[in-house]
Amino acid sequence: MATVHKHPVPTDSYDPKRPLNDLLVAQLAHFKHIARGLATDDRNALPAEPSIDNREGIDRFIAAITGVHVSRKRATPQLVAKPVRRTQTVGLSLAAVAEETPTKNKPAKSNSRAKPKSKVKTDTRGPKR
Repeated sequence: MATVHKHPVPTDSYDPKRPLNDLLVAQLAHFKHIARGLATDDRNALPAEPSIDNREGIDRFIAAITGVHVSRKRATPQLVAKPVRRTQTVGLSLAAVAEETPTKNKPAKSNSRAKPKSKVKTDTRGPKR
């Protein structure tokens, strides 16, 4: 098996004070929207909505909302039986059907007046040279 070598990550590559990128700003707006839709008991247990400058507050806020959603009990799905089809009770009796006289099947008439095609091939290329 081939060995994959990993380059060491420089310690100065992580900057905790860098500004949020657009994806994280959109994620924060989404989580704020989710927090507004929670029940009041769940909303009171969350930390206050942080500002964009407070990076640690944003991390705690997102983690708290994620924890609320993960800890919720999901309703167990229940199987529902298909409705039973009822048979038709109204209809003709077999005796009434047997009393009818059957009609004779007549052969279908041909309405085509086309001429039969001739099987002789004609040469349209002209005389042979």
